[in-house]
Amino acid sequence: MSSPGCGPWWLIIVLPESLPAHLRDSELEMLLLHELVHVRRRDNLISYFQMVLGSFFWFYLVERELACDEEVLRLGRSSDDYASNLWKVVRFCLGRSIAGVSLVTGSNLKRRIEKIMSGKIQAKLAWQHRMFLVGSVMSMIGLSLSIGVYSQGATGKLSGSVHDASGATVPGATVTISPGRGTKEIASTNDVGEYEFRSLAKGKYEVEVNKEGFKAYQRKDVIINANAQERLDVIMEVGEVFQTIDVTAKSPRAAAAPSSASGQPHRIRVGGNVQQANLISETKPIYPELARQAGIEGTVLLEAIIGKEGNVVNFRVVNTLVNPELVKAAVAAVKQWLYKPTLLNGEPIEVVTTIRVNFSLAQAE
Repeated sequence: MSSPGCGPWWLIIVLPESLPAHLRDSELEMLLLHELVHVRRRDNLISYFQMVLGSFFWFYLVERELACDEEVLRLGRSSDDYASNLWKVVRFCLGRSIAGVSLVTGSNLKRRIEKIMSGKIQAKLAWQHRMFLVGSVMSMIGLSLSIGVYSQGATGKLSGSVHDASGATVPGATVTISPGRGTKEIASTNDVGEYEFRSLAKGKYEVEVNKEGFKAYQRKDVIINANAQERLDVIMEVGEVFQTIDVTAKSPRAAAAPSSASGQPHRIRVGGNVQQANLISETKPIYPELARQAGIEGTVLLEAIIGKEGNVVNFRVVNTLVNPELVKAAVAAVKQWLYKPTLLNGEPIEVVTTIRVNFSLAQAE
């Protein structure tokens, strides 16, 4: 016969299929009554911890059965009939592989029957056992609280170094770390390109590194563990070069809209060990006559590479809906441009450039 179970709230009493045939109705009633007392006491909840704590609280298993025996007798059942019924169950279970048999046929069986026959069970824990239980509960509560406080107060560290593409260190870079809740911590790399954050609460952070002349570095999955030294080394890429040029022609139509774009080129300022490419020779695009006659305007957005010699190579048209004649005119002119190349630590390098060519028609007079 198994103890009541199947979960903390959904309880089922399981009996061997042939057991009722060996008992009278009154005996079966007493047997079920004993198990129902287990249900009312919620002994199944304690059983979940039995395997882990059984070696420490072995005495509870004995007192639990005695408490149920006492309750059955208190409800008016005969001690002789109850002891006889218990003995029948024991004989039926001997030699059978049935869950819960050890609780019925264990070494405490003689003690149980003696107390049932005497009618004075008084299943109470000895004062030593009570003190042990109280002490154990208080110790577990204290341990849980201390672990919680320790976990909340524990912090970690994050450190690392910042380098450029050539492997040289980048001093003076700004490193920002944020847990994504509006708060941020900021540090700068020292003379050898290293940074460090201390006393960071454990969790997931976003890290951003900025340095004038370089692309912003971002990473959103940096994990900080308690009492751990995490490291994040960063390699920064040189920033892109931006160039804008306006090409204006007279419109063949009196109502044509004037250009709204400014003709000033825009370049990113750089610092540190990066010297930005400078445009030293510029050929201005010619407005295609067919496009002008048709009143076609538009912007050509090109992406290319400024080589180590300062020439512009590897063109790619970013916007594909612009008029093809305007694209041809823009590419033909930009191919002739010449830059003073970008220098990284004194050495020329290739950089990506974005060039915007605005074709617009001025209102005819």
